[in-house]
Amino acid sequence: MTNNSLQLIKFGSVEIVVFVDDDDKTWVRVASLIPMLGLSVGAIAAALDGDETMCLHVSTVGDRSAETGNLFMVSETGLRKLTALSETSAAAAFQRWADREIFHDAQPDDDQEPADTGQTAQSLLRGLRERFEKQSWQLEMQADKVRFADAIVASGNSILVSELAKILVGNGVKTSNSSLFAYLRDHHYLDSHQGEDYNMPLAHYVECGLFIVKESTHYTPDGGTATTRTVKVTGQGQLYFINLFLSEDGGKTE
Repeated sequence: MTNNSLQLIKFGSVEIVVFVDDDDKTWVRVASLIPMLGLSVGAIAAALDGDETMCLHVSTVGDRSAETGNLFMVSETGLRKLTALSETSAAAAFQRWADREIFHDAQPDDDQEPADTGQTAQSLLRGLRERFEKQSWQLEMQADKVRFADAIVASGNSILVSELAKILVGNGVKTSNSSLFAYLRDHHYLDSHQGEDYNMPLAHYVECGLFIVKESTHYTPDGGTATTRTVKVTGQGQLYFINLFLSEDGGKTE
């Protein structure tokens, strides 16, 4: 498939949306995988690092104009995390299929004999044991993070940027209210141009569901009315930024 194009590929009865960007990096839509993998939204958000996800705005997918809007996509490494985390019987089969049909990974030659079968078997067992121990440790370490993420999603509450700064500090990120606002402006999440849109989220990130803008009207002393706008971070946005900052070197905005 060509770069910057979307393709629908079927795995059984499940339609998988695939996108290849300009850097030849392949992305897969998460929404269609959730029932098959049996993972909660919170577990998915907790498992993925910031560079393993992206929000893709599209107008069409394949020949169906109904498939429009913002698609939450996951990279190859992110997908491997999710299939390893899943406990469903379909997860392993899907990953093997994805390796072949989506990521086109080279498959081993069945006709090639290993030089030393006994040594290869021992190395394989040792590797599997190390991988199991590592995954068990990772799952144990992620347990609290998954519960926290699920609680955020379940609450559906949007919070102020200052409140997000407090959550980040509680998770070990070195930041403050002013530092977080500066970071969001410097990285083009919020408008940095002086004017009425200063500190307002860019439209793309509102469309992706990271922010909402609350408007309120109040009376002025001269009897007129004025409208104020307040930027808030959605539950999805909270998970996004928590994962982003915890995955960045040093976890800080200062």
